[in-house]
Amino acid sequence: MSSPPRNKVFISYSHRDKQWLERLQVHLKPLERAGVVDPWDDTRIAPGSNWQEEIRQALASTKVAVLLISADFLASDYIAEHELPPLLEAAERDGAIILPVIVSPCLFRDTPELARFQAVNDPARPLVSLPPGEQEQVFLKVARTILGKFPDEVRRRRFKPLLIALLLLSILTGVVLYLSLNGQAEQVLAGSIRDEANDPVVGVEVALPALGVSATTDTFGHFQLRVDKASHQAQVELLARKDGYQTSEQYTTLGNTQISFTLRRKK
Repeated sequence: MSSPPRNKVFISYSHRDKQWLERLQVHLKPLERAGVVDPWDDTRIAPGSNWQEEIRQALASTKVAVLLISADFLASDYIAEHELPPLLEAAERDGAIILPVIVSPCLFRDTPELARFQAVNDPARPLVSLPPGEQEQVFLKVARTILGKFPDEVRRRRFKPLLIALLLLSILTGVVLYLSLNGQAEQVLAGSIRDEANDPVVGVEVALPALGVSATTDTFGHFQLRVDKASHQAQVELLARKDGYQTSEQYTTLGNTQISFTLRRKK
């Protein structure tokens, strides 16, 4: 009996990292709509289905596997016992492509069966430590890498307009980032806030008291402050406050977009 054709993009992830799955789904949607790739993750399983069999079938037809790797991913017995073995076997036997994406600090480099694959992003700079613009660039790199693993004739026939659109979007993103970081009339402060368990903290008030500017962290714990007509080298005091947490403060330079806070809960 012949093996099924390998035409799927299998996304393996811990449910604790679902927010990263959702961003990856967004970046792969244009490729899926154009019929170039067939992404699969366990959100595709309908209620009442034999979910283990559906996962088995998806694994058997995987051409590219994206692994969203975190401490929770590495701790998952199901992933270790049921998802990784067939994916690693497919890589050895059939040339399936393994694309590790490091979403948070973990023992990726100390896991030999995974560390032999080149990660999309530097393990020393996981997604949680990157500003939003750089996170999006990592996912764009994943989408482009996947695109490159599918037949050239499919890309020429179905995807030339979308390639042009992606190129234009990349140029536009670069222009926006350049203007935001180098504009004379406005400076940006951006970063992320996490708790002691390295989870994002939502709804934190981040403020520059001396300048009267504040913002609130989003669902990923990210914040961004914009300051008008200030020196790029100006040192400012940054406060992070939320009920139930100890107030945290630090001094930073305007233009810093990689600020990181850890908020500790009050005892």
